[in-house]
Amino acid sequence: MKYLLLAYRDDEARLSLTAGQREALERECLAAEIELRGNGRLVSAQDLGDGREAVSVELKQGQVVYSEGPYPTRWGTLVRLLFVEAADLNDAMRAAAQLPQLRLGPIEVRPAAG
Repeated sequence: MKYLLLAYRDDEARLSLTAGQREALERECLAAEIELRGNGRLVSAQDLGDGREAVSVELKQGQVVYSEGPYPTRWGTLVRLLFVEAADLNDAMRAAAQLPQLRLGPIEVRPAAG
């Protein structure tokens, strides 16, 4: 079954890292994804563009409202989407728990419909 892992990032936590620490974390993330792909579990992964270029569209009191920037969440900025193959939800959760990007924010795990 496919699951979607939505990786969020606390931008302040990322900025607290040195350039070397950020580069090391990016290498660890890439290595983890290569391992997932190598064992057939990673279906696809995609970084999201700069959130400053995003526009949020909402319906408020029957009116469409546009806001510059990403939709605010309590978790930070949504930065990466990963589709994985997993036996069940617990298996997908274990895959998410192995990802180094977890150090900078939560990873939401959802079953993929269809």
